Amino acid sequence: MLGDGRREVWPITVTTYDSAYIHMKEIGKGFRLVVFDEAHHLPGPTLHESALDCLAPRRLGLTATPERADQQERLLAALIGPFVFREDIAEAKGRTLADDSLVRVPIYLGAEEQASSRPARSSAPTAGSSPSSIGRRRSSGWWKTSCGCTPRSRA
Repeated sequence: MLGDGRREVWPITVTTYDSAYIHMKEIGKGFRLVVFDEAHHLPGPTLHESALDCLAPRRLGLTATPERADQQERLLAALIGPFVFREDIAEAKGRTLADDSLVRVPIYLGAEEQASSRPARSSAPTAGSSPSSIGRRRSSGWWKTSCGCTPRSRA
């Protein structure tokens, strides 16, 4: 575990992106494999430095949403490696992806509860309100993607 006041580096070490950003220059040479969960965050302004500071020759990136609003997903190949597996949601449905359903549960608020919830509700983003909003639909649908796990050249 690395972060939250702990600095325990083991053969398998779990860290957040923020803690990796802080410590990777010191510990990055000690790993042969690094796994980036939610890899679509890596091309961000500072997080990509964690990937650059890690000298692990093998890298695996996991993400369900590689495309980014800022179009920086093209950096994933340089930071992690090429895509090695990609599956469209239509292919995964019923095979590796469980069926889902939407169940609406109405919640009735009294007048006082409605009044107290208005400020929070008015500032909360709604789906489709911005390019990074949760629930945004992509033209090609949702998918799971793995990239990397190939030796990375240090050019």
